[in-house]
Amino acid sequence: MERLSRFCILTGLLCAGALASSCAPAVDSGECSEGSPCPRGEMCNLDEAVCELIDLPTDATEASAPASFNDKTFPFFRGQVCTVTETQAGQPFPVFMNPCTHPCMNVSRFEFKHSWSCSGSDCEAYAVMWMTADGNACPEDAFGQFPASECVYDTPVSLVIDPTYGDGSPVQGSMEFEVPFLSNEDASVIASGGGDLATIEARMQQYPQDPGRVVSGGPISILSSHPAPPADCGENGSGCDCFDVGF
Repeated sequence: MERLSRFCILTGLLCAGALASSCAPAVDSGECSEGSPCPRGEMCNLDEAVCELIDLPTDATEASAPASFNDKTFPFFRGQVCTVTETQAGQPFPVFMNPCTHPCMNVSRFEFKHSWSCSGSDCEAYAVMWMTADGNACPEDAFGQFPASECVYDTPVSLVIDPTYGDGSPVQGSMEFEVPFLSNEDASVIASGGGDLATIEARMQQYPQDPGRVVSGGPISILSSHPAPPADCGENGSGCDCFDVGF
């Protein structure tokens, strides 16, 4: 298991980035135990040793936003994500994330973490981001699917994924990159725990993977024959391929 982490301070806002390798064993649907967990979006009924759907809503991070609030924590629900779709093995590649927030909100703080893991040449990565904001005169759908034309994109973050093992050998294969769904409650728990990876992954486990939250809709190809990636995605992600996530 490979686990790397780092933290940084940017312009007075706390950000956190992490790279990790961890994966849970797969089990046949309907069979589970304490040592054999269920697929994402399901939980184990230990009495019956069967997996059962959790079936939590994913159309909003909070069903009904209060009209006004202070210091409320909420996650990246919808927004733009820019990165490469193919990259040279052994080279770090950039990611640019810019969440869509409702104009009634004033974001004062943000944090993020990212992680990756591989099984052979098949890899998975995720990035999560959570923000703190005040709100004034917010509509009920401020944490949901309000019209995309109202999106405010003013909390961009840049991060780098380095698909290299601890011994220095490069990952070669493909990497599916996801921005998973999380609720406001999940984001609050993650924030209070300092962005602990185990907490993040436990919260992700409540929801089935949504193909619409996989960046580019398919895996990133990582091969030695591909060209080296750019050092960063540039202003507004213009140096990378950009995709809408969560819409």
